[in-house]
Amino acid sequence: MPPLPCILVAHILSTMVYHTKSGAGLASQPYCNSAAHPIYGTGQGSCASPIFWLLLSLVLIAALQKRHTGMSFQTPDGKIVTDRPIDRIVDDTTVGANVAPAGTSILEEGRRVARDWETLLFLSGGTLAPKKCFFYHTNWSWHGRSAGMINPENSEITLPQGDIEPPHSIQRKQHNQAHRTLGVRLTPGRQWQAEIQFLREKILRFLARIKNNILTQHEARIALRTRFEPSIFYSIGITALTEAQCLSLQQLA
Repeated sequence: MPPLPCILVAHILSTMVYHTKSGAGLASQPYCNSAAHPIYGTGQGSCASPIFWLLLSLVLIAALQKRHTGMSFQTPDGKIVTDRPIDRIVDDTTVGANVAPAGTSILEEGRRVARDWETLLFLSGGTLAPKKCFFYHTNWSWHGRSAGMINPENSEITLPQGDIEPPHSIQRKQHNQAHRTLGVRLTPGRQWQAEIQFLREKILRFLARIKNNILTQHEARIALRTRFEPSIFYSIGITALTEAQCLSLQQLA
C-alpha cells in the first residue's frame, strides 16, 4: 500500500475529536487521542471500521503465511488444493496446522502458529482473551479402508498475553466435543449430537409458545415461515445430518 494514504489516515485518527451521544444527550466533554490515553483504531460503530479491519487483517495474515503453511486441504482427486494457516471472521480467528516442517511434530507446529499469531495481534494493538481460547489436537487411526479420530495424550499449548502477563494454559477440547461458532455446533469428528439437541429444544420451545399464544392461523403461519423455519434451516448447509436424524426432528412438529 502506498505510504501517503497510510500517513493521512494516521493523522486523521490521531487528531480526531469524539463526542459521546447517549439517551441522556450529548456529553459536555469530548475526548481524543493522547499519549497518556491512546485510542487504537477507528472505534466501535465507525462505518470505516470494516475496511480497516480488512486491510489490517491482510497484512497480519500475509506475515503469518510467510512463516507457516498451516493447514492444507485438497479434494479426493487432488485437483483442488488450498493452503492457509488462518481463518478470520471479524473477531473469531482459527489458526491451525496439519502439515509441519521436517523434524517437527504437528502439535509443535500448531504451537508456533498460535504463538506467532498472538505476537502479530499484540504488535497491531490487539490481544487474546485466553479464557475464550481453546484447541483441538487429533490423529487419524486407520483400520484397513476405514479411519477414525483419536485424541493423543499429553497435548498442551500455552500462550503469552502481550509482554506483561505470564503464559496462559489453553483449554483443550476432545474431537467429539462441540463448539458453537456462528450459530452452529461443530466438532472436528463431525458428530452432530449437540446440534441435533439444540434444534430439538428450539422446536419444542416454539411449539409450546405457539400453543399458548392467541394467534390467528395466518399470524402463526407468518411466524413459522419468517422466523422459525429460517432459524432451523440455518445450519443445514454445513452439517451432515442423516435422513433419519432430520426425520426425527420433523416428527416433533
